Amino acid sequence: MKRENQKNIVQYCGISDQGVVTGAPAVPDSCLPLGMAPDQNETKLVPVQPGRDLKHCVLALSAAESLEEDLVTTNTVGFVVVNDVDLDRQMMVVLSPAPRPLPRKFFLLSDVKFMDFK
Repeated sequence: MKRENQKNIVQYCGISDQGVVTGAPAVPDSCLPLGMAPDQNETKLVPVQPGRDLKHCVLALSAAESLEEDLVTTNTVGFVVVNDVDLDRQMMVVLSPAPRPLPRKFFLLSDVKFMDFK
């Protein structure tokens, strides 16, 4: 039996604008000016505004219940794929393996894009 993904509509106001994470690759010391130390390249919170560039992105759903928790080290409860972004209505349509409502509102952005070619 094939399981169908659920389409959920998420309002922008239901999304934390600081709930997106990114990391930078390490820069070798040889590429830095003499005497400079490399910046920390650890994963850190960076605010990202919802927009069309999120289409087809895979987002992890953080288990954090508030911003006081460390979103970077908190477990994830699942993943969703952004199927569409409607800027006028300030909504995103996400594909989720479970029906709505989504259990949390903090998303972690990955570099992974999901392209379903049928």
